Amino acid sequence: MNTLLIKSLVSGILSASVSITGGVSTPVNTNQIAVDPIERKADKLDAWIDSLVAKESEGKAHIKILDHNDRYSYGCQQFQMETFESYIKRYNLLPYAEYSELENMIYDCDFQKLLTRKMIEENPENWRHWYTSVAKRGLGVPPAIKSNQLAGR
Repeated sequence: MNTLLIKSLVSGILSASVSITGGVSTPVNTNQIAVDPIERKADKLDAWIDSLVAKESEGKAHIKILDHNDRYSYGCQQFQMETFESYIKRYNLLPYAEYSELENMIYDCDFQKLLTRKMIEENPENWRHWYTSVAKRGLGVPPAIKSNQLAGR
């Protein structure tokens, strides 16, 4: 097992330890994640994201489910790989990651929470990626994000 320890504050909200497993040991650039050193306190969006995790996977990080569209959904927030890759590229979070690293990162719940936060901050309508949990399981739409919360990002 090859272990990569990433200690970064990503957009001021994530300090994560990431385990990457596999048979081949490859050096990884620990500066892969764009870092913004601004710290902030947990807010209503964090609470909403935690509730989303409960609705999607009951907090299980290493879960893989065949979804209604015949594609697999992964991890605590049940991202599909295409969506996961698309938004990682959009936000330039792992610019040097190879596909095998993405396959491991998709199971990292802290990273999924970071990605979800960025998606909702950019466009609150992105909640639709979790339509079943939001609309059918009763989570409700994410809280409004005040413009001063986004300042400096």
